[in-house]
Amino acid sequence: MRVLIFIAALGCATVESARCEDAPKKLPVPPAAERQAAEKVVREIYADDLAKLTPETRPALIQRMLAQATETKDDAAGRYTLMAEAADIAAQGGELDLFMSLRDKLAGEFAIPKEFTLGGLITLTAESKNNPALAKAVVAEKTLLEKPNDAAANLAAGRYALLVKGDAERGAELLAKSGHPILKVVAAQEKSKPTAAPDQVALGDLWWNFYENGAEKEDKLPAQQRAIFWYKQALPSLAGLTKLKVEKRVASVEPAAPPAKASAEAAKPAEVKPESPQQKAEAKKPGNFVESSLDLGENVKLDLVQVKAGQFKMGSEDAEAHVYERPVRVITITKNYWIGKYSVTVAQFRRFIDETKYKTDAEKSGRGSTPVNHKFSWSPGATWSNPGFSQEDTHPVVMVSWNDAQAFCAWLSKKTKRQVRLPTEAEWEYACRGPQALKYPWGNSWDGSKANHADQALKNAAVFFDNDVYSDNDDGYVYTSPAGAFENASWCGAYDMAGNCKNWVFNWYSKAFRFTGTTVDPAGPPEGEKMKFDGLEQTSRVLKGSAWSDSAKNLRGSVFHNSLPELPQSSIGFRIVVQP
Repeated sequence: MRVLIFIAALGCATVESARCEDAPKKLPVPPAAERQAAEKVVREIYADDLAKLTPETRPALIQRMLAQATETKDDAAGRYTLMAEAADIAAQGGELDLFMSLRDKLAGEFAIPKEFTLGGLITLTAESKNNPALAKAVVAEKTLLEKPNDAAANLAAGRYALLVKGDAERGAELLAKSGHPILKVVAAQEKSKPTAAPDQVALGDLWWNFYENGAEKEDKLPAQQRAIFWYKQALPSLAGLTKLKVEKRVASVEPAAPPAKASAEAAKPAEVKPESPQQKAEAKKPGNFVESSLDLGENVKLDLVQVKAGQFKMGSEDAEAHVYERPVRVITITKNYWIGKYSVTVAQFRRFIDETKYKTDAEKSGRGSTPVNHKFSWSPGATWSNPGFSQEDTHPVVMVSWNDAQAFCAWLSKKTKRQVRLPTEAEWEYACRGPQALKYPWGNSWDGSKANHADQALKNAAVFFDNDVYSDNDDGYVYTSPAGAFENASWCGAYDMAGNCKNWVFNWYSKAFRFTGTTVDPAGPPEGEKMKFDGLEQTSRVLKGSAWSDSAKNLRGSVFHNSLPELPQSSIGFRIVVQP
């Protein structure tokens, strides 16, 4: 346990000035003796987690602490200690935005002194040595503790909050007090949260003009995406030249729609067979699934299910949700589309290889990531046809990179003369969770019999070291299973959207975009956020779904992952979308 939880309440004179007037309405910081006693208990409960803390486990630990704090209603010292420790862990991870959010949450209940914030910022200073943007923002936050109206500090902190971390509410609040001639005006409009289409377009124009004329290099992408966010909010209500202008700008950022076809026949997915009487009968069954298929040749078909347009809540606020699954946003999907009923299978991928003689990334590099010595490691010779374990033709193809999945889609597009592509993250999650935003494809209650995941079959095979992630189920499959082997159809009829293998989706990964991107047919950012992989700054793509190696907590539909687009792994496959 670290320094933050030991700070004593020093009275209103030392409480942050912006909150001082509210101090009588809040609880005092518990006495040191009570906090020290609570610290010992928290240290014992989370000893293993703190000892093994990594960037990957940090978000989950913070959420567990906050969930426990919520349940600790009658123990002020315990509640304070849990929340303060969560904030400290965020600071140690270099997460300024998360630390400030947790600080605000704590300050909403307790009359914390400004030394609390200063302690976290000192920790963040040490963590920001290799992150100039974070370092600049930390200095600004320190200045704001003493000078809350300092224009330059508000500009630096607000820029980081809104344009780097995607916190529009806090960022706008800070930028409104900055001296920046453009961002000050933009922030004032952001704070008004416009609902009328003309006002939304005007705000989008302000961001677009800033993107084109005033933004520094690192601000350009988030400024552009903020413009697109407001344009797409307004678009359904627009007409005339304004609509044409907005559509052109949106199209310049997001993936182009498939070219228009002259005939009515061409407007249908080519090679997608009309619904047979059997399919029409199937559509009348509970679930109302509408199915079709693509002909890949050599008696190999790829089944599709139709996803009907609608809205859903993307993300999760559940207690077990990771930080990155928040905030929940209402997403609108405006058009029907077809999605693979299953992940692409070994037989289907082989048709692509046989026709094109394509060499996968694993074949080019001579290696892939597969279980070796009880953990995922680089394995020489691992490929889609030799992923480190035996597979049948009906199993999902794995050990394929994002690049390989794109090549498959390009081949099938050419073969069918239609646009076949990877689903966007929103399309994938909508097909999985549906308008009700279900926790799992089959409903809101966990049922280990419905998905191929880390259960007793995997545990008994001793594939991995870790023994605490396995469920009590035993499905008989150590690795992948045949497509559709489990009764886990989602609302639209897509199978294995939980378990078996993760799926590549179209999106670049960008943390900022997850909070600021458009909510209407979101296609993700135009480029990825640079992150460190193997010590190098690289960009990554998003993965949805879960695999045979994932524990039950990661089978929820809102969970996502990210990985390098050239990285093949034996737990990763893909499924396709056919553009309507």
